[in-house]
Amino acid sequence: MKVRGNLWFEDRERAWFGPGRIELLEQIHCHGSIAKAAKAMGMSYKSAWEALNEMSAAEGEPLVIRSTGGSGGGGTRLTPRGHEYIRIYRELQSLQQKLFDLLDRQSDSLEDLLALGRRLTLQTSARNQWFATVESLDCDAVGCRVRLKVEESFSLDAFVTRTSAQRMGLEPGTPVYALAKSGWVRLHAARPEPKIPNLLPCTVEQLKEEGAKHSEVHLRLPGSQPLIVLLFHDSKLSDSLKPGEKLYASIDPEQIILAR
Repeated sequence: MKVRGNLWFEDRERAWFGPGRIELLEQIHCHGSIAKAAKAMGMSYKSAWEALNEMSAAEGEPLVIRSTGGSGGGGTRLTPRGHEYIRIYRELQSLQQKLFDLLDRQSDSLEDLLALGRRLTLQTSARNQWFATVESLDCDAVGCRVRLKVEESFSLDAFVTRTSAQRMGLEPGTPVYALAKSGWVRLHAARPEPKIPNLLPCTVEQLKEEGAKHSEVHLRLPGSQPLIVLLFHDSKLSDSLKPGEKLYASIDPEQIILAR
């Protein structure tokens, strides 16, 4: 089933992944609760659970994780796969709209079609990509410090020019993608002093040799978000890192790229 302006992923006989279910995942990310997400969408808790179970069954892995008790009182959060589905769907939605806009202009120019194809197939070289929501903007005459909420336990600060903030229409509640190249991330064996921005506790998952000069370190951030760091072999940490080790990572706000 394909509807103008409305994408559905089909599983043969019935649609199982559409705009309502993407919104459900986004509301769960926003509220940290299936019940609150269902209420925000005007649907029953039972319907929300059935939708989540059907999506997870179709994908073959859970898209949400529930936790109970603890200092935060428990809740529900998206798995990395859940975040990935939101990102993919929104990108396809944007691509679909661009195609419709082109058709509406009734352009028969081959050059127009080729130019559009080049834009739609553009890929980013940034290894780290997170779906986030703008929490706040603090702007001065030059730029804006943008506070981004990735998960309840994971936030980032990015710095963009005022022109970029205006062009992107950034305001509290705006969904964006935060990008960071693996070589821009710094690792710290202990919490550095004085405090630096975007300092994130993380756990080493695996190390991959990427040539004679550096390795690729795969880490897990708060909320199960992934992080990939390029670590040169002459680094003080290069010989001591092991899976399961606790570290801190930091990213300069000016090296966080925003996209939407």
